[in-house]
Amino acid sequence: MPTRTFGIAPRLQEYEHIRVFPEGEREEIRQIFARKGFEGEELERAVDVITADVERWVDTMVQEEHGLPLASPEPKKAALATFVAFAGAGAVPLVPFLWNWLVGPTFDVPFLWSAVGAALTFFGVGSLKGRFVEQRWLSAGAETLMNGRRSRRDRLWHRPAAEESRRLTSAGVRT
Repeated sequence: MPTRTFGIAPRLQEYEHIRVFPEGEREEIRQIFARKGFEGEELERAVDVITADVERWVDTMVQEEHGLPLASPEPKKAALATFVAFAGAGAVPLVPFLWNWLVGPTFDVPFLWSAVGAALTFFGVGSLKGRFVEQRWLSAGAETLMNGRRSRRDRLWHRPAAEESRRLTSAGVRT
């Protein structure tokens, strides 16, 4: 069952703001509902109703000001979705090799097709991410693609240093 622990830091921040600056927080509620079209007595009534209950007040601020949901996702569903997405995206670069192994040598240069598949996967994941972080799909896709490329480059660059560190450590030298 979903719980109210999602976004705990913004909740605590809002409790503190309400405790220290109640009139400032009331004004924020007023502005939020004015943007929604409330005005005059209706606006003041909405502000009074929301701010009469601290829990409702904090819930409203967390949703409206921070854009966070009140309930966290169910852990098992979130874990399953993460696993399926990770396994699916991680399997894409293996497809040319598995295809050649199972069907026969169809891909002359499977590494090239594997790299293309990985690049398209990074770009696709980034493009989808753009929908959730309010970023243009093209720039979000390019950003994720470049982060994947940078991650690979960094692993290759730092591998010799890590091997040297392990060699020195095994020889009794503290690094």
